[in-house]
Formats: sequence, structure tokens, C-alpha cells
Amino acid sequence: MKNQAIAPRVCGSLLLASTVAFAVACSGEHNPTAPSIASAPPVAEGVASVSEFAGNETASTLAAAKTTICHKTGGAKDYVVTQIADSALATHMAHGDMNYSPVSLKTATYSASRSPETASLAFDGNPLTSWIAGSHPLQWIEIDFGSPQSFWTINALVDQNPSGQTNHRVALDGNTAFSWNGLTGYGDLLSHKFDTLQTAQKVRITTTQSPSWVAWQEVTFPTCS
Repeated sequence: MKNQAIAPRVCGSLLLASTVAFAVACSGEHNPTAPSIASAPPVAEGVASVSEFAGNETASTLAAAKTTICHKTGGAKDYVVTQIADSALATHMAHGDMNYSPVSLKTATYSASRSPETASLAFDGNPLTSWIAGSHPLQWIEIDFGSPQSFWTINALVDQNPSGQTNHRVALDGNTAFSWNGLTGYGDLLSHKFDTLQTAQKVRITTTQSPSWVAWQEVTFPTCS
């Protein structure tokens, strides 16, 4: 496994509730009833141009596109999301493209949360909302897709103030897959791209070190990129 990255991202000066400096007593880990999470909108993973594929596509066929696929643009793991006409699907599959199956988020459980409904805010497509544990590490959030689903990448947008050294351990179906370890701050984007397409039903992110309350603005699972 490779391609771990901590990429800075500026999301403005908005400071969420987790940044306010006041003490909250931690009553220990608990696991409340899992809140329902609506299916997240498809992630905008890129746009493939006609010139990237030596097929019989034209501007008119793309305009009549009905099928969304993972389009192979270069190396074995280089895909973007694009749409094609149904008539071109067989040609694309022969080229090495894949069916696009966006990950469907169902429920989440967690070690702690300021309020039960906030768990869904880490998966609502809005980077200005967050799941906030309301406590310092050790804390975790676990995503359950409801059934095994496949993805190439895990992205997590940090909600953290103050900045500092952090460690986040990521497990797929109970097995540790990798860790993000480094200096992070509010608005940083943590990203990990796997060597091969991964299939899992549950993904748990456990924060073992952080100078602030544990919180995530957004966690996504791109299917193609």
C-alpha cells in the first residue's frame, strides 16, 4: 500500500465548535444507536476528455451519455469518472474501463459524539459540517456501508485546532490497513490511494494522537481515482 498524502487545503477562516477552548468531561467510550446516513452524492473525481480514449466517441455521443463509468486514462490505476453513450459501453469495457459504483454510506458508530446526529455530518458532502467527538483521543468513528463495497482511495478532511502532531489508524473490516501520521491542522486533506481496488463493508478511523478534540469535516471513498 502506498501514496499516503497530507495535502493542505484552505477552507476559509470558519472555526467549528470543536475549536472552542472550554473543558468537557469525558465519560468514557460508548456506542449509541447508529444514526442513519443518507447516501452521499457522487464524488466529482475528474472529467475524461474524448482525446484520452482511442474509441469511436464523438461530441454527439457524449452529449447523449447515459452510462457513468470509471474511464481508464493511463496506467493500470489511473481512472476518472465520465459518462458515455450506452452504445459505446462494450467498446469501453474492452478498453479496460470499469462500471462506476459509488459507495453508499448507511450507518456510523463512534466512541463519542457531541450529539448523535453529528455522525452523519462527516459524510454529507458539505466540508463546512463535521462529526465532532467532543473529547480528545483515543476516539474513533466507523462507517458501515451495509454490504461490501469497493474503492481505490480514502480521503479525510481534517477539523482540528490547534494544529499539531496526529496519528489516525485506518482499519478495513477490523484489519489495520494504514496510518496517517504527521503534523496536521484545520482544512488539511489526508488521502491514501491503495495499490489495488479494496473491498470492505466497514471502515474505522481511530485517532490515537491529537492536540484537539477528534473531528472530521468530510470522509469520502472515491471509486475510481
